[in-house]
Amino acid sequence: MTVISRVQITGSILDLEAKKTWLRSIKVDTVAAAGSSNTNAAALNNGRSIVTGADGTKCAILPKAEIDGLVSILNTVSNQDLPAYPGAGDQINSLTVTTGAFTIPGGGLATFHCDANGHWYTAALPASTALDGVVAGTTSASKALIVDANKSLDVLNLSTLGTTSATMAVNGLAAAQGGAVTVTGGVSSTSANAGGAVALVGGTPGLTGAGGAVNITSGAGGATSGAAGAIGITVGAATSANGSTITLTAGNGAGGTNAGGNVNLIPGTAVSTGNPGEVLFNSVSGMAEEGYSQQPPYATNVPATATSYTFLVANRAYRVKAVSCIASSTATPTVDVIKDTGTTAPGAGTSVLTGAMTFSGSANTRVTGTLSPTIATVTLAVGDRLSTKWGGTVGALTAAQVMVLLEPV
Repeated sequence: MTVISRVQITGSILDLEAKKTWLRSIKVDTVAAAGSSNTNAAALNNGRSIVTGADGTKCAILPKAEIDGLVSILNTVSNQDLPAYPGAGDQINSLTVTTGAFTIPGGGLATFHCDANGHWYTAALPASTALDGVVAGTTSASKALIVDANKSLDVLNLSTLGTTSATMAVNGLAAAQGGAVTVTGGVSSTSANAGGAVALVGGTPGLTGAGGAVNITSGAGGATSGAAGAIGITVGAATSANGSTITLTAGNGAGGTNAGGNVNLIPGTAVSTGNPGEVLFNSVSGMAEEGYSQQPPYATNVPATATSYTFLVANRAYRVKAVSCIASSTATPTVDVIKDTGTTAPGAGTSVLTGAMTFSGSANTRVTGTLSPTIATVTLAVGDRLSTKWGGTVGALTAAQVMVLLEPV
């Protein structure tokens, strides 16, 4: 490519007028922005101008708009706008005649074309700084997001979505601490409107296919001793309104006699003698209560010492979570809670407690038992039974209750 310079033009064999025309076409003026309106702006000539000193107020004014005129303006201040005014009686684009300024953004370039006498047409090109200082594989605030050769960022990894792939993943990047992935709904710009929702929606199937599943899985623990990540679903805090509900809804059956979907809560299993996970309500385990009752019409049926009475047959697996007793009398017998299996007689099995409970001797005073620390001992299989085993001096025991809190497992 040949670059025409001032020296080449002046040393050429062109006549003087041709030389003047060529010199004007390559001439670059450097002009300092001035004033604050079309009445005191820095004056520009046809051709190319570099304007310095823009501060958002200081400005420049174009020459008289004569057909085929051309003015190119470069704003050298990267973070300040430069207003460019037309001459008296002229117009830029559809702005106000004479006083309608066209704004050239910081670092931007605008070329003004006179398409008819008295009229300039332009469209500014903003400075391209989006990639300045942005390293591959990183993000930069208000600039750009640049992936590296592995389609990774400093916080994310974006999988390739190609013509043969039906999957796209957004993964936290591996690092000293793995990169988090956050999906946040938009903030409302007005006081009465809600924030933007975040939806995870499985894909629509073909005519006979199943819809796409939505899976939420926490990260696995470290290879040696790290715990797996927790999963939390928490409703945001209310300010001056009722708290919002969390709803888990299984799918409805459709057509014929098809069944509805289940809601299945499965706690985690334990290793060796560790405590298995449980379904908690308000951070407390236990979903069912069962027990022995001496209430009317059985109030006169005082249990005899060394006798046992079955009060529960398990129709599913349970774990005993708590045992307590109470009575309206001051008698102080003992009572144990026994797990009986198979065809074992009531009370002949294994206690779920470390020792029998003794009624307090004070009316209507609750006594709690201490559970066996052995998980197998306090776990009931289908068909296992619980029975009370009485001891000590029963005396005139009245309104006795022995209650057991159970957790389905």
